[in-house]
Amino acid sequence: MKKLLILIILSLFLISGIECVFPNTIAEVTNSSHGISFDNPSTGPFTTIKCDINGDGFLDFIYTTSTTIYVYFGPFTTFLYAYNSLNGTNGFTILNSKTKIACKDINNDGFDDLMLSQDTNSSNRAILIYGTNQGYPASAFDPISYITSSPGVVGFYVPGEAGTGQMLGSSKCNGDFNGDGIYDFAFGSNIGSVTPSTGTPVTYVLYGLANGKFPTDANGIFDTTTLNGNNGFKINTNTFYLGCGDVNSDGLDDIIINLDQVNVYIFFGTSTPYPNGVFTPTFNGIDSFKIIQSGSSIFTNILNLFGVGDFNGDGLNDLSFSAKKSGGDNVVYVMYGMLSYQPTYIFPTYINGTTGTQFTIIGNSNSLCTENFLRDVNGDGIADLTCSGATYKVWSVFGRLSPFPATNNLVVSTDPNTFFDRCVGFYIPDSIPPYYYGDFNSDSIIDLQVATTSSDAVVMYGTKFFDISSSLDLTIEKVYNQTDYLPYNSTSTQSNGTCPISFFTVTIEDQNSGDTLEFENPNPSLAGIKSNASNTTITVYSIDPKSTVFFSSVLPLIKLKSANSTQNSTISITLGGQTFDILYTAATIPTNTSTTTSSTTTTSTTTTSTTSPLPQSSESVDNNEGKSKSKVGVIVGPIVAGVAVASLLIFGAFFINKKKKAKKPLENQVSMTQIFTGGKIETIDKF
Repeated sequence: MKKLLILIILSLFLISGIECVFPNTIAEVTNSSHGISFDNPSTGPFTTIKCDINGDGFLDFIYTTSTTIYVYFGPFTTFLYAYNSLNGTNGFTILNSKTKIACKDINNDGFDDLMLSQDTNSSNRAILIYGTNQGYPASAFDPISYITSSPGVVGFYVPGEAGTGQMLGSSKCNGDFNGDGIYDFAFGSNIGSVTPSTGTPVTYVLYGLANGKFPTDANGIFDTTTLNGNNGFKINTNTFYLGCGDVNSDGLDDIIINLDQVNVYIFFGTSTPYPNGVFTPTFNGIDSFKIIQSGSSIFTNILNLFGVGDFNGDGLNDLSFSAKKSGGDNVVYVMYGMLSYQPTYIFPTYINGTTGTQFTIIGNSNSLCTENFLRDVNGDGIADLTCSGATYKVWSVFGRLSPFPATNNLVVSTDPNTFFDRCVGFYIPDSIPPYYYGDFNSDSIIDLQVATTSSDAVVMYGTKFFDISSSLDLTIEKVYNQTDYLPYNSTSTQSNGTCPISFFTVTIEDQNSGDTLEFENPNPSLAGIKSNASNTTITVYSIDPKSTVFFSSVLPLIKLKSANSTQNSTISITLGGQTFDILYTAATIPTNTSTTTSSTTTTSTTTTSTTSPLPQSSESVDNNEGKSKSKVGVIVGPIVAGVAVASLLIFGAFFINKKKKAKKPLENQVSMTQIFTGGKIETIDKF
């Protein structure tokens, strides 16, 4: 029986966790190795954000006070930056604006654009200033004056209803709602946030441009009545807060609205234009759905109220927001994502641990979370819940695959080393809202922007939460259509005193090979498993995210079932946010080696066949060829001795030549493969 041999190379992983994502306190940020410091001339910061306005490939730092927006262009090479050093080339200053800002490239020119608003007689104006590398005014400037000086060239604005409390544009966000690959600009009214509570409730969405700039009149005003469904649309709905994110994981961003401080409306994005540029939601679970609060109210602020990301690691985006229960307890809800939604969900009844989870401090009415994000902080590939509040500052709970209970009563300590044990979250006690994330030192590790109690702003450089390397371990053979454990070396180590790996994913990259993965879970209290329908990807996670025996106990239990793999393929192992490839090559199917004996006095033939797991160089000549030359020697030899001798010499030369050819190494003997082993390519030969 022929066997197909598969050679598998397994990497040996050396894992070294790091017990903090950021410095424990702002006080530890004392030089440019730890972060960046921005001084502030007044109270604040009010909001912070990051983007690349001048298009140089480096993140810029932006924060607002109660009256002013400061934009600092990256890169940041020193520690301390002064607000009065901005000169239009290294950054700029905008006056008369204090509300939430947004920043994305909505005209596809490679420069992020800055979206803000301005309060004028309570009506507000939604404003956009285009990004550019041509510089900005050297002195602080008023945004409307800046726009009207070059209408439609440097930006545009949309005025609110004068003399009302419409507050148009005070809440805004960016997302790709129509799926064309370009960011769109969403902004709405905020009636009820000021007195008088009058004006037309409305939310506008301006679709991003593939090129060019938005049309305006001679004063730089964009006319929203021109929205026709192809260039954007409106929703006749007020908003206390407007958020953006792909809630239903369909690749299109959705609009999330805090309608009335009680209910949350989610409007799904679509590539189909709305007739006449007006979207009227039906709340049928297909184009939109509602979350209704029972006995709770939603926080009202202009900070980031909604988070969208995969908190439980199931591949679907989840939705987070904070609220205050009637009894006084503050709570943060995380609603787990789905591919389809019902028309209405009642909170908190709906949240049961399977459908979502909630975080609270029972019996404490102090501010828990006035701003939240669902974003991967520790680099493990799963979104983390990060919040900030006036009382509990900036804190985070790391997302994970192991289930959270329905309710999590947080234990907050001023000691940053004990809050969440540092392996399941972090707490920065000397910070205040707001905060934001971005990679400001270009090391591919996320950094944290926070405000200080002295009203300055600080960027805290992040560090790797997991530091993982790999080296070549071994090479073994696997037989076709057999199931066997992946090789595992017991010397794989995980440093003591560090945060353990809580999950890993094994994937057969060649999905058409027919190979599958298997895992027999001997202890459901130790590990859980998730796999795709074809069993070519499995994720194994620790039930206890702080278990120190999970990784070494579970990895040896992964099995590979090989099938008709005749080409090279790859298995990848992803853990700690890093992926390592295990290359396995299909050996040449061994050929049969036969020995045949013949006689001039009989017609019978005896043949012996052998099959070698690793075929060696053939030492024999072709049997049929040898048999023919033997017959020639028998016939010719007795007649002409000289010819016989000559024939033998010729035959000997031929035999030697055949041996030389046969000694040419077979394909599987000289196979060379390359494997990525934690930062370098290693070449392995002669297997």
